[in-house]
Amino acid sequence: MDRLRRYILSYTAYGKEPLHLLISSALSRGLCATEREMVPPLEALAQDGLLEADSHTGRSGDPYQPETQVTEGDLLSYIERNRKAGFASYPEEGGEYFFRASRSGRKWLKNNPD
Repeated sequence: MDRLRRYILSYTAYGKEPLHLLISSALSRGLCATEREMVPPLEALAQDGLLEADSHTGRSGDPYQPETQVTEGDLLSYIERNRKAGFASYPEEGGEYFFRASRSGRKWLKNNPD
């Protein structure tokens, strides 16, 4: 598994993490050069059952909605909508995705230490 995928699993191993923080953190650590580079690993980890996703509208009191599938199109749309804010804060439009390592993802991390 490459460094970016391992980082995503590690970052999300202890609970839900908002996508804007995941992107800004990976960029600041030099794990990816652009936001778009986050899309294939996120999509692959989710498809492999190692990563789970929820969405949230951003309105207080609204519940998190489990996402059975987050597609490349969903993620690219999110990136385009939120690029102006630089991923430094909660998105003003379109809500937020939250990712967490699944039980299988946490097990993979435990069995494959650095």
